Amino acid sequence: MIKISFKQKNFEEALQALYCRPSYPPEIEQSVREILADVKHNGNAAIVKYAKKFDHADLKPAEFQVSQAEIKAASLKVGAAEKAAVKTALTNIKTFARLRIPKAWSHSPRPGVVVGERFQPMDRVGVYIPGGTAPLVSTVIHTAGIAKAAGVKEIVAVTPAGKDGKVHPAVLYAMNQVGINEIYRLGGVYGIAAMAYGTETIRKVEKIVGPGNAYVTAAKKLVYGEVALDMVAGPSEIMVIADDSCNPEFIAADLLSQAEHGSGLEQAVLLCTDAALIGKVVWGGYIDYTWENGLSIRVFDWNMVPADCQQLLRVVKNYMKLEYKTQTVDIATFSGAPSEIPILYFSGGRSLKFTPEERGKLRQYLLDGGMIWFDSIVGSPFFYRSALEEIHKILPEAPIKRLEPDHPVFRMVIPVNSAKTNTGQTIEPAMDGIYIGSRLAAIISPYGMGCGWDNAEPSLITDAKIYQNRTALELGVNLTAYSIGWFENGMAYASGEAYSEKDKVASPDKIIFAQVKTGGIWNSDPGAESKFMRYLAKNVNIDAGTQPAYINPASMPLEDYPFLYLSGIGAFKLTAQEIERLRTYMDKGGFLLLNNSLGLNEFDGSARQISAILYPNQQLERIPDSDPVFSKGPFKFAQNGFSDAAAAKYPGCGKPLLYGIKDGERYKLIYSPVDIAGGWMNTSRPGSVCYSPETAMRLGANLITYFMTH
Repeated sequence: MIKISFKQKNFEEALQALYCRPSYPPEIEQSVREILADVKHNGNAAIVKYAKKFDHADLKPAEFQVSQAEIKAASLKVGAAEKAAVKTALTNIKTFARLRIPKAWSHSPRPGVVVGERFQPMDRVGVYIPGGTAPLVSTVIHTAGIAKAAGVKEIVAVTPAGKDGKVHPAVLYAMNQVGINEIYRLGGVYGIAAMAYGTETIRKVEKIVGPGNAYVTAAKKLVYGEVALDMVAGPSEIMVIADDSCNPEFIAADLLSQAEHGSGLEQAVLLCTDAALIGKVVWGGYIDYTWENGLSIRVFDWNMVPADCQQLLRVVKNYMKLEYKTQTVDIATFSGAPSEIPILYFSGGRSLKFTPEERGKLRQYLLDGGMIWFDSIVGSPFFYRSALEEIHKILPEAPIKRLEPDHPVFRMVIPVNSAKTNTGQTIEPAMDGIYIGSRLAAIISPYGMGCGWDNAEPSLITDAKIYQNRTALELGVNLTAYSIGWFENGMAYASGEAYSEKDKVASPDKIIFAQVKTGGIWNSDPGAESKFMRYLAKNVNIDAGTQPAYINPASMPLEDYPFLYLSGIGAFKLTAQEIERLRTYMDKGGFLLLNNSLGLNEFDGSARQISAILYPNQQLERIPDSDPVFSKGPFKFAQNGFSDAAAAKYPGCGKPLLYGIKDGERYKLIYSPVDIAGGWMNTSRPGSVCYSPETAMRLGANLITYFMTH
């Protein structure tokens, strides 16, 4: 898919490419000429050769024409509903066509002179009915049906046969209902040649009508003069003009009505005013499946559940009172800007594999603030494992982590504490993710969500693992809300921190924000500490360096820093050497501040465990409101400053919540179970257990003041 926006630099150039395209690729014309000439000079022998070569049908000249017995047999294979539809359509088309037949007229301007027009139906007309992946019954009615209404005496039809040499029953039934006189199982260029020039067994026609692929179009153009034509049509094209009031399913159906012809040269254009929220990415190949009734469907890897995103966004509208759109995305032509499409959605059952160029574009998309959803649409282990491998290649520095049950993504709009699967199991909602800062940048779902969004049952896949409709929609609504709510954070992380040359110079006169590196997700808010230190310099008159120092506690000198800061998402561990060095540092007068980024239970457990290992004979205790941390600092706190999620998690807590371990009269280790640094970012962080930006800045200022004065 190519997206053209008036915002892009090459807008006019892109439009010209849309306007100016030939009816068919000029390079195919020579091969078409050769086939036409062969049929013109060698007749049936050439037809036999090309039927075998192009349609894999072994035909003798006597078998070119479909027999009456075959037509009667085909009629028995067509259902009553299909027959009724053909008859209704044919009646409507013929009625319309008859009303359009021009009337003869004459006029005598003076004696002996008569002018006028007479309209006589042709004697013999040929119609071309394409074959391919679907029976085009409508083409029979719209060509031969009109010819019949016009009074054409003989109507000849050619259509390619399948490998078995047979024509689809529904097509034969429609041809018989129209009243076609001769039906030939011939296709493509050689079928056009047979009608234009005639052979030993096929009489030529006066006019050829009907659509076809690029080769058929070229053939029609080249036989013009031998016969009349309806037109030299280019590849199928359609333009749909739509706004936010239009039904997306109707839009898709109209676009597919032309795009489905399958030559690869079709052009389906959607002109719309609304940007999309979710881009459903086109990838992989397809498989063809034939049902017991003989109908075939083509299932694309990327589009196993065609209406998944549309159905999700309908429910999103009900919950959030906001209307968003979805569209298909081709990575090759996508600009890569999250502002254009904030969410990319990959779904499927088979293995994903990106090119290095695609990985590079997706990496930049994530770093710029976009979010990617990988949905193993039927719980396929192939898709799931390949998605994990690919996201690791895209962001190798970001560990892949199973999301904690109390993660904001599970409670943005609807709390999802348990999930129902198609097998009736009740499980914890399962989702893997990678972070950029504290923002969940990509998720990988091992259970299918899209089937549930559309309430579709994958009956062809017996071991499918999907979420039931309600669970899938609840997870989808939460994911959508998370993507929207955290988009500002993505933009903030993407903008990065701009350090001046003065900032980059280490100065002993400045207080350096020293952050401890761990084996977990430790840099959960890059840039937050710099914003906070600038706040200190401006509001508390502390000479603070704005470029942080990242400390390896096992090897770097810790005594150079008055305090150490350790934050993160999820579980973390420290080695025995790191624990011993941190304990020595604090016992000699240093401070350690632990901050629970996002306020999740998993980090809380690790923080309390590490505290117990550091000081097994002491326990973390709630720091009272009367302690100097609160009472002697530059700011006082009348309220707790909690986010909604923090207030729900810690009800009845009227002031900021801190725990500590004392060394005499001072707290040498302080732990905040409510995220402080998230507030320093000064961005919306819905669903997080965190402080408001104002409270976070003031609480941080009190803590640094405490460290510097104790």
